[in-house]
Amino acid sequence: MARDYTDGRYKVYLGRTAGAPRVGRIDRDEFVRSDSNQLLYRLEGKDVYDMSGEHVGEIMDAGDFAMVVKRSPTSIDCILVFVPE
Repeated sequence: MARDYTDGRYKVYLGRTAGAPRVGRIDRDEFVRSDSNQLLYRLEGKDVYDMSGEHVGEIMDAGDFAMVVKRSPTSIDCILVFVPE
């Protein structure tokens, strides 16, 4: 991971489709919070976990934004997208 996503402000969207819903933001720490300040995800290096500790995926830098992807033997799914504010 080239960029430290805990050291900035990012909007976080669910998935990668056009019009994907915004789920929250990263505000200079290791958490994704909802607009109502509920903790949703935790960033640890290149890995992202939900608040129960389950691995959600890993961060892949994509230039101006990042994707959190989950790999399986047959596919790579985009779970979240981080876009700088």
